[in-house]
Amino acid sequence: MPGSHPQYGMADTEETNEQMLTLMKEANVVFTRFHWQQSDLLLDWCDKHGIMVQEDVPYWQQPFEVNDEFAEVAKRHIQAMIRWHSHHPSIFAWGVGNELDGQSQGTKSYVETMKPYVASLDDSRLCNYVSNTFHLNERTDATGYGDMLMWNDYIGTWHEGAERSDVIANAAKHYPNQPLIVMEYGLCEPAFDGGDERRVQILEDQTACYAEHDHIAGAIFFSLNDYRTQMGEDGQGKLRQRVHGVTDLYGNVKPSYWNLREISSPLSIEVHSLEDHQLKLEISCKAQLPSYVIKHYELAYEWIKGDGDATSETDCTIVNARVAIPTLAPGEHTIVTIPLDSANVSAIHLTIKRGTGFSVLNRTFKI
Repeated sequence: MPGSHPQYGMADTEETNEQMLTLMKEANVVFTRFHWQQSDLLLDWCDKHGIMVQEDVPYWQQPFEVNDEFAEVAKRHIQAMIRWHSHHPSIFAWGVGNELDGQSQGTKSYVETMKPYVASLDDSRLCNYVSNTFHLNERTDATGYGDMLMWNDYIGTWHEGAERSDVIANAAKHYPNQPLIVMEYGLCEPAFDGGDERRVQILEDQTACYAEHDHIAGAIFFSLNDYRTQMGEDGQGKLRQRVHGVTDLYGNVKPSYWNLREISSPLSIEVHSLEDHQLKLEISCKAQLPSYVIKHYELAYEWIKGDGDATSETDCTIVNARVAIPTLAPGEHTIVTIPLDSANVSAIHLTIKRGTGFSVLNRTFKI
């Protein structure tokens, strides 16, 4: 959530943006959504480093019925967004609103009107509405008028009276040609208790549920950082905030950050065998969410001598070796062989990196 650093506010510096975007990419994020229009500098970074973006008009939980005046203002937003940002390849979709009561006729008419309007200006991208009411009645919600179904899933906290698996199954039944993306899930403190431990549990449980359903095309854990907002239940003044992130306002990571990074990795790695001074590793491309073809990835490794703590230069042999990982489709795997150069080693430290240089996961195996 840009604009949350107490020192800079909405005037985020390029350095602050890069810090947060790097944390996002290192958490294995490949697509995201911004609730309002962003700077070209931010979108340039996403273009260069590979994060797909849905950019929204800044409409969230308006306290009035969506009407013609509302739609005309939204159209002016869309015109400006497409004029100034349509050259960014990272943008794959335009969002026309967030949590505007998707069960109301006014919102449904608004989204139904906006979709062809957006297409008249830019028919190369998707147009979507993000709903927090989809679970109330899947068949009659405004998100169904978009190109994709987009749902903020807070069953168990903000939302009650629905079963998550039933909602997803009904989405597949009623909208077979529109995949469902969960655009937000997570834990908002102090509105709900449980701390970072509960945040991790929600991340793990809900991601596992989404992975069981082929109709789910993606999921966004909300959010990267705690964020400043007039709706904040914690803090005062410029520190009024919602404690919703896997980092704090300043980008300091919480334990949940590492869980998000692990769960969001498209790859897993395990020891296959160790014999004849050769370590064989099995690298697998996940068949379930998150699941996508990986290309131009590589494995870097270093051998650790002595007791394996690598507390000084003499404890660790830096091999600086890199092994190319072949292209893998979801469900495929490969065996990578690494020579064991010395008998006096206790462990090996592994890092898988994307072609852009960002690390995907780290492992240390004792030998």
